[in-house]
Amino acid sequence: MDPELIGVWVIRDVDMIEDTVVSTLAGLPGEHVEFTADGRYVVDLKQKNPCDYLCRTLQSNEGHPAFDTWIENMDGVTESIYQIEGNALTICTAGDEKKRPTKLIRNDKKRWCMMVLERAEHPKRKYRRGKTGVTLKRGSLIPAEFKMKKKKKKK
Repeated sequence: MDPELIGVWVIRDVDMIEDTVVSTLAGLPGEHVEFTADGRYVVDLKQKNPCDYLCRTLQSNEGHPAFDTWIENMDGVTESIYQIEGNALTICTAGDEKKRPTKLIRNDKKRWCMMVLERAEHPKRKYRRGKTGVTLKRGSLIPAEFKMKKKKKKK
């Protein structure tokens, strides 16, 4: 993995063809994503179970820094090129074209999509464990509804 790409980013903008379904890089504006040193692209870090893709970096035929993402044990690779300037990451993804973009531009005919991300801190998770109803007086996690009733003594 490219050391400059590794880390947490927040998606600031997605620019793609409208009113058309396009298979592109996962992530929506406002979501936090992470490129890891062990070759993963992790999407929506605030969730308890974020989406996890495999990722590898390389150089495109045109000399652009590039990366591929895919889901383990599934067909299909999303091909992208990128540019890092300071804390900004610009990505151009092939979309349905399946051929790696050659320029960092949106191209509706080829269905190339653009994303702009900004380096960020790891976010706090949205998921919080809620309290589970009434618990026993001694602090057991067994809900009180399952508490065994005491048998009345027969006289």
